[in-house]
Amino acid sequence: MDTDDLIDEVVDALGSCAAPSDDRSSHLQLINSSGLLGDPSFTSAPQLNAAHRFFLWQTSQDYMSRATSRYREARSLANDLMMSHYGFARRWVFHGSLFGNIHGIIQEGLSPGRSPVWKGTTELRDHADLGVYLAPSWRQAYNWACMAASQSRRRGSNRLPVIFRIAYSAIDLEADERARAPDNFRSRMGITPQDLELMVGEDGWVARWQPVSQLSQDECALQRLVPSLSRE
Repeated sequence: MDTDDLIDEVVDALGSCAAPSDDRSSHLQLINSSGLLGDPSFTSAPQLNAAHRFFLWQTSQDYMSRATSRYREARSLANDLMMSHYGFARRWVFHGSLFGNIHGIIQEGLSPGRSPVWKGTTELRDHADLGVYLAPSWRQAYNWACMAASQSRRRGSNRLPVIFRIAYSAIDLEADERARAPDNFRSRMGITPQDLELMVGEDGWVARWQPVSQLSQDECALQRLVPSLSRE
């Protein structure tokens, strides 16, 4: 994992906590093994060290405390790290879907109202038709996909949550006015496969990504790539 990917994952982990097993121990190991905190040429070491201290506190807390306590502080730490390392506050946005949609997404990208996982009422369907909805972290996108899976009639691997990320600067975005959580977005335009990356694996809730343009269409190969994240 290169430095940019490490920063991206630390920022995402500061943004939300997806499950009891998402306990930050892997992130502490990731930061420690990177050697960045002791690297005099790494100018964002103070901000990364602040995130490291926050993760140390999180490992001593139960799941609910990790998920809800010191939220504003975590957002401030994430923003400081992004601004120090990149000079801007956001690099990626994320979309959660189900494995049953993955072939269409690989071939055609994401389109407003196409194979929506949220059907529900007419009002909800009309809202879904307005755009492609995007979350500020892959963990939030994963939680949305899990809720969609719980309501889906699909069976087996077709219910498996899949997560995509898109460069924030690559698409035109507006705020999702129905979202309760901050920084949720909507793109009224479609998102091409060339702009998408798929979450293809994780190690202790540390995400790995691959451009969609490099993926095989073989279903068995795709199933092996997509992580089966446990919410336990």
